[in-house]
Amino acid sequence: GALVVTAGHLDLMTNSQNLSVKGGITLANAASAKLKTASTITLSGSLTLGAASTFTATGGTVTFNSDNPQTVTINTSNQRFNNVTINNTAGTTARNTVTFVTNAFTVLGNVTVTQGSWDATTNSIATSHVGSITVADSALARFLTAANLTLSGSITVKPAAAFTQTAGTTNLNGTSQTLSGSMTINNLQKVITSADTLSFYPGYTYTISNIENMNGLSSNAKLTVQSSISGQRWTIAPGSKKTVQLLALKDSFNLYGTTKSLTCLDCTNNGNNEGWGFESSPTVNVSSTSPSGGGGGG
Repeated sequence: GALVVTAGHLDLMTNSQNLSVKGGITLANAASAKLKTASTITLSGSLTLGAASTFTATGGTVTFNSDNPQTVTINTSNQRFNNVTINNTAGTTARNTVTFVTNAFTVLGNVTVTQGSWDATTNSIATSHVGSITVADSALARFLTAANLTLSGSITVKPAAAFTQTAGTTNLNGTSQTLSGSMTINNLQKVITSADTLSFYPGYTYTISNIENMNGLSSNAKLTVQSSISGQRWTIAPGSKKTVQLLALKDSFNLYGTTKSLTCLDCTNNGNNEGWGFESSPTVNVSSTSPSGGGGGG
């Protein structure tokens, strides 16, 4: 059945206890309603965290495993999970969906969608990910969002799966990150503080509606954008014409060519690129002139 903590402290951490609930978990809206874990929690119902409650996960994995839709209602602020897995068993995407409600939250570890849908689209829930996101090779495995997504790790989308962002920005804030698998990103941002590398696994199409920022810092601190396998192309399908700058670009194919041209300003062309234009910033000549007229006194 369901687990409800109205008042009290459920401590699964001290003795590293796993918990499996054949139903949902609810922490009441009370400061005395607490649950802490560093191990595995598996639930087949929904998860509800009251605004005044405390859910602490310093390790382990919260696994959603059901044959019916589940919801995650987070009324707390600054909520953090360790790892999150969706491994639902229904045969349709509608019944396999885990829908996130109310507040933004952070995943300190990894997100794995084995079967089912991560739905941050319905309620536009922003999420932050310190680890990576993996969507397994199943037509029933989907990662869906319509809000900001901040990621320090990498994204892996297997061939039969889906990763779709219809609104918001994907902010890649880690180092040496990799995107692997066909995916749709609404708005991409990659801001660096020193020379870095962003890799795309070849053989897939990356549909990116807008590139807000994907630039290097200087001629000595460029952002290297490349294929994960040298010599094999990755395909970008941009939503519009765009200019980026200070990249070291390799093995990239612009699906739309001149129709939605991509201009790389002050970039290094490391070869095997198509549908990109490489240009240099215009040189600005500054001349000085002496003021006319004169005259002296005396």
